[in-house]
Amino acid sequence: MEELGTRIRALRDQHGWSQGELAEAAGRGLDRVKITKIEGGTRGLSSMELAAIAEALHVRTDQLLQPEPAVVAYRAENADSPAAREAKEWFDAFIRDYRRMRRMDRLGA
Repeated sequence: MEELGTRIRALRDQHGWSQGELAEAAGRGLDRVKITKIEGGTRGLSSMELAAIAEALHVRTDQLLQPEPAVVAYRAENADSPAAREAKEWFDAFIRDYRRMRRMDRLGA
């Protein structure tokens, strides 16, 4: 948990956000106190909270979970470049999966 919290904090710092700003961007009932505990490794988080934090920080959930520090997943100089199109396709798929998980969460599945 501590490593995950450290990665979340590093990404939050890259964005120049406070813990409250990350909580607001992520939603899902997260607040500054919960973000503080997550970053400190004293609070676990649900898969939905993890997905919401990853989305807010513009990284994939697996990047938050892997041992290496995560980096911002996509920045493209040219929006028509193959890399930009690939990033957009990945992000669109991520959002579809996230929305499906939210529906399942609301249905109690």
